[in-house]
Amino acid sequence: MRAWPWCVVVLGSVWGSSSARAEDLWGCEVLLCLSNPDGPDAVSECQPPIERLRRHLRHGHPFPSCRSGGSSYAKPTSSYYDLCPAGMTELPAGQFGAASSASRVIHAGIGDGGILGQARYGGISVMRTPAPSKVCVGRKVGQGTAYLPMQDDGWWGGQRYQVRVVWYYDQLALLPAQRSSNVIDVYIDDVRYRRVRW
Repeated sequence: MRAWPWCVVVLGSVWGSSSARAEDLWGCEVLLCLSNPDGPDAVSECQPPIERLRRHLRHGHPFPSCRSGGSSYAKPTSSYYDLCPAGMTELPAGQFGAASSASRVIHAGIGDGGILGQARYGGISVMRTPAPSKVCVGRKVGQGTAYLPMQDDGWWGGQRYQVRVVWYYDQLALLPAQRSSNVIDVYIDDVRYRRVRW
């Protein structure tokens, strides 16, 4: 993976610098470990700095920086959903998609998930149950229409339907909402490389 050669260069420059501060070194160690495609705890040397990071973030402290990282960095964010698999993108909110024209199952897109997995009760944000799945799609291979049910508003006395445009895709995957919304997005050369849940 392209992240590892970059991280070795960064740590080499930090370790080789007599002016490097311990905090900056820790931030670069964290970035290196978060970039590991096998997971931040996969290498035993990464376990102490990553456990320190978890404690640090749980107490509301800011994310450590790695000044030597340049255009590669990590930042905490909030999302109940993982990233779509490589080669797939999120079905935009309000659009409908199916795995093929022969599929009878049509999925509604929720985009990146945003706040759709959450509800607010008394000013507290909690997980909505059941939370919708995020729909990830590949390449468009066609278009059609379908009669999709509308929500019953009570006065109609029966189910109403609306004609909707449905896109067909060569790949379709559903990502369930996760229990925790605490994630760290890792960027390599200003491109989001991976998401780590903590």
